[in-house]
Amino acid sequence: MKKYLLFLSFIVPVFVFSQNDSTSLYHPLHIGNEWIYKSSASFFSRKIVGDTLLNGIPYVVIKENYAKTKQISYAYERYDTLSGAFYSLRSSTEDMLDSVSVTAPNKLFNSNLMKFVSAVPETILGTPTVSRIIQMNPVGITREWKFSYGIGLTKELEVDHIWGTGGAITLAYAKINGKEYGNKAILYADSLSQYHPLHNGNVWIYKSTVFHHPNPSSVSYIKKEITTDTLIFENSHGYYYKKISSQTIGSSSVSYDYLRFDAASGNFIRRVNQKDFIDDSTFTSTLFSSFGNLFPNRRIQWIGQDSVLGMLTPVREITIFNSVAENDRGWNYAYGLGLIGEYIAELSPSPIINWKTELVYAKINGVEFGIDPQKQQRDSLLQFYPIHIGDTWIYKIDTTDLHVIETIQKDTTMNNGKRYFLRIKEKKNLVLGELLNLGFFYERIDTNTLQAFNFSNNYEVRTDSLLSNKGDTSSFKTIYADNGIDNIFGKDRAFRTIKFPFPPFETVLKYLHGIGITQRTENAYYDEYPFSLSSSSKYNLLFAKINGVEFGLNPLSVEDEHNSIPTIFSLSQNYPNPFNPATVITYQTPVTNFVTLKVYDILGREVETLVNDIQEAGYYSATFNALKLSSGIYIYQLRSKNFVETKKMMLLR
Repeated sequence: MKKYLLFLSFIVPVFVFSQNDSTSLYHPLHIGNEWIYKSSASFFSRKIVGDTLLNGIPYVVIKENYAKTKQISYAYERYDTLSGAFYSLRSSTEDMLDSVSVTAPNKLFNSNLMKFVSAVPETILGTPTVSRIIQMNPVGITREWKFSYGIGLTKELEVDHIWGTGGAITLAYAKINGKEYGNKAILYADSLSQYHPLHNGNVWIYKSTVFHHPNPSSVSYIKKEITTDTLIFENSHGYYYKKISSQTIGSSSVSYDYLRFDAASGNFIRRVNQKDFIDDSTFTSTLFSSFGNLFPNRRIQWIGQDSVLGMLTPVREITIFNSVAENDRGWNYAYGLGLIGEYIAELSPSPIINWKTELVYAKINGVEFGIDPQKQQRDSLLQFYPIHIGDTWIYKIDTTDLHVIETIQKDTTMNNGKRYFLRIKEKKNLVLGELLNLGFFYERIDTNTLQAFNFSNNYEVRTDSLLSNKGDTSSFKTIYADNGIDNIFGKDRAFRTIKFPFPPFETVLKYLHGIGITQRTENAYYDEYPFSLSSSSKYNLLFAKINGVEFGLNPLSVEDEHNSIPTIFSLSQNYPNPFNPATVITYQTPVTNFVTLKVYDILGREVETLVNDIQEAGYYSATFNALKLSSGIYIYQLRSKNFVETKKMMLLR
């Protein structure tokens, strides 16, 4: 059985040169007749452009044009007035596609088992008519055509019952023997407007390159976004414009454009200084044809296919020559995407590109294309602070036998609805075999803002920012110090260094891309001028396991696997210390018991009770906020059963 293709691959309105039989009007074939069909993807047009003799038989020649791909092909059709048969000739094979003499339901009329189903009265494009429904049913597939009296083919349908797929085309415009059905101007305006898709929320990000010949070029990224509709009146008529913000990524400066698409004229109109000017005329499709009001030398330079963000699509290039400035400026618009590129070129003494933009990401009506460089940057920066259950870091303290072990043990959702990871810290002396708990805390990274947070006692504290730049300060006293490339575990990786200055103390953290903290340096200075280093301690990473991948050599044995329930009472040093104004105190209890955690001033007067309750065995943390207290030394004490431990902390304003 011959396989037919959907979307007018073989069914076409046909004209016979001598139409004496009125039934031939189901297939009207006059030179100049035109049909435009609409599918879910695009438009498909057919126009009778002439007639010819093939093997001594007269046919009409029909030019077919796919609007989206600009692909053009030709078909040959004829109508036999004596038999009432309608034929299509493709690839030297003639097929009968209808027989108007067949009027009995389900009557077969050709070797491909096509049949007449029924005739139904209906209205097509505002015109009452009668339609013949023709059907073919190969295994698992239904193909159906509708021919309407006086108009021709008005609908084609295919349904694949096996794969659950299908498609349809419907007539959107026809011109039959000079009479029009539908509005061609509005139809094409809707199609051509896709070169300028204007929906609220649409986003475009462009890579902008400024060429400083012969010096190195500079690169930046520009983000444009349609924010809202704005009503603007002109000569007592109100028009809705799209307000489009434009911002260089990383800059706080924002500018706005106002644009609209006029469907009647096909013009894309920009509002500048309370005046309109034509930015593009989508009805203009002739190469080198000029248009515009403010810049009448704007012209169509090129129309064709191009690959944009990984897909092939029609592209329009518009140029404007400025004889005063002796430069050429161009814009490229892609069907369904909008503006994809812009350039300015000096023409004297020779053509040199001075500036250009190219689309790298777009979100059109909710559909994303390309790669968002902002998201790409966020994903990259998050690699400096990896957090996965099971992640482990082992550091050696200076030249001693002491090692610090940090492990992400589990994740949990706190009562604020946010997900946190439990990080446990321990210290081990390889010579003595002692393992001491240094505390724990719950932490998370906000993937949008790239801020780090700790959580305890129903309170969240911001601790770091992966977006800090050199010289930045923040409420948690971080300063971005440096960055560069370092080789660790046999591979070059980017690093970032963050300083936490709390005079006379200073902590420096070195983050490595994909691994996390590789060095921690703790310095203490004399609290007098000029400051001089009193003591320094450095933690160097020896081993890491990140998301199941191991780096370096593990100096510890498997006996260091962590238990979910602690075996001893322990009170850890608060973090950060010194602090301003909040700090986190962690502790652990191996049994269920009544626990108190209190803070005192240096004279022993109670300042605040942080915990006073029965707690089950486990790991805990509490936040002490000293916003209303003055600088100085404070003491915190943990009591539980027969256990009592006291530590000092420093508040610095």
